[in-house]
Amino acid sequence: MTDHRTPKPEPKIPTDQVISSIRQIRDTLLTSLLSEATLLFFAEEHFGTIALSPIKIEFLKRDFTELRKHSLDLVFYATLIKESGSGVPIPSDHPLIIKEVHAIFKKYGLVPSN
Repeated sequence: MTDHRTPKPEPKIPTDQVISSIRQIRDTLLTSLLSEATLLFFAEEHFGTIALSPIKIEFLKRDFTELRKHSLDLVFYATLIKESGSGVPIPSDHPLIIKEVHAIFKKYGLVPSN
């Protein structure tokens, strides 16, 4: 005998919980970039640069701190919010999170190396 029951839908995660998770992941990355060693490693890995001026480093750190104080841009993160609402885990290096961080680096003339 075959089982004709319909599969149970995946549990939906509340949107506010998803937003909170994304923000926590983003803020963890931003906090780690406040360490000069981590910031320089990130710059080398993503932008192919091995040195940044002390002034540029301070401006980047200031912008990371300011970004942490602001809520998520829900329009920017809409696709990730929808994906994660169905239970898909959010990786710490999700392209949208990295793109938001890259925007700060671009502000200071750094272009991602691909």
